[in-house]
Amino acid sequence: MSGSRQAAWATWLRLALFALPIALLVFLPVYLIDPYSVFGPHSIVSASIRENYRTRINSVLFKVHAYTLDPSADIILGDSQLAQLPEDVIDRAARRRISNMAYYGASLTEAMQTFWLAAASTHLRQVYFGGDFHLITMSPLENAQDRVTSSKRLLADKSQYFVDHDVLEATWAAGRAQFLGLETDYSPQTSREEFWKLQLNTVIKPTERMDPRMVADLRTMVDYCRTHGIQFVFVLPPQHGDVRKRIEQAGLHDDYESVMSQLQALAEVWDCDVDSEITTDRRQFADPFHLTKEAAVRVAADIWSDRSVYCRHLAWRGQQRMAQAAAESAAGPQL
Repeated sequence: MSGSRQAAWATWLRLALFALPIALLVFLPVYLIDPYSVFGPHSIVSASIRENYRTRINSVLFKVHAYTLDPSADIILGDSQLAQLPEDVIDRAARRRISNMAYYGASLTEAMQTFWLAAASTHLRQVYFGGDFHLITMSPLENAQDRVTSSKRLLADKSQYFVDHDVLEATWAAGRAQFLGLETDYSPQTSREEFWKLQLNTVIKPTERMDPRMVADLRTMVDYCRTHGIQFVFVLPPQHGDVRKRIEQAGLHDDYESVMSQLQALAEVWDCDVDSEITTDRRQFADPFHLTKEAAVRVAADIWSDRSVYCRHLAWRGQQRMAQAAAESAAGPQL
């Protein structure tokens, strides 16, 4: 073997030896654990452990992947307040399959991007869109987050899967839990009372306003649904009454009413953010915005039942106007 060929082989051998630890420590665990089930249902880690960590770290990637493989005609969009509602309970209450495509930590942009993803994947029938005050009034900076587009890019080029920060974090956390019994604690490191106050003061800010560009984007989405015969409903999830008190204290009462009015001008609204045995009882909430698991089951079964006791249904104002015009036309000219 010539000297130049020996040198080339030596170079490749050094590269292989350099890459071997990376393959063993990164690529192999990601492939075998596969926290987001990109390579199929099989994994060396239990499904419950993977579900726990991928939901906490990045619920978007798994849901986008699962939906594109098996899209459904009925979807739920929004943030964690709707994401917490169990899909199987919703399906039983509604007596049909509804994909819960709401995400933890979602932006309004992500919810709308998911709508267009779903519309391109199947012929939609019903869309339930989270209309909670914080989501609808996100600032442009908060709304810049778009994990839907990045998830689509990753799924189109799976080599990115092995270097994605969220995938690596979920792999590490799931592996530790499965093989070492070491749970990664994402719970707040403070008392329940302190966390309750912190959430109220940080989530509801005096600067909350609807971005006119987001209103226009919402209108485009709703108009698309109306044109294509898709039922569109805004769902305002239940929040503890302290949230509405905080809105009043922050001087946002008129802004809250304006949001409600603008949503109702666009489509039908299911308002569950009203006084009920759920929203007046702190024991039903993990924090002011999120229900306990037991309460989430009750609320999910109620919202999609035939007769909800926790929500009021507000008709689309355009429908009201059309009904009034039809009644006036049927009545004929007035003397």
